Amino acid sequence: MQSNSHSDLVSLWNKIELNSMKFNEGVLAIDVRIPDEARFGSGAELLALDALKETMFQFVEINNLELLIDGKTLECFMGHSELEHPISRNNQ
Repeated sequence: MQSNSHSDLVSLWNKIELNSMKFNEGVLAIDVRIPDEARFGSGAELLALDALKETMFQFVEINNLELLIDGKTLECFMGHSELEHPISRNNQ
């Protein structure tokens, strides 16, 4: 999700840094750092979250995503889109 092979496309995740990723009992916890230059407006932010859900929920073992920002459960992803804790496969 961080790179692409098409020069006319932009990866919404290319500047977001992965701190850690852990899987336990159907829950994938992803901890990221979002530098200022990686922040978007609300439309792109929603697309980035949708891309994450579509990518991770294609694996049947993953039932929930816990998206952390620098180890914290924040209410918003980049300041626009509300985050559920956890993000459930059933609610997408």
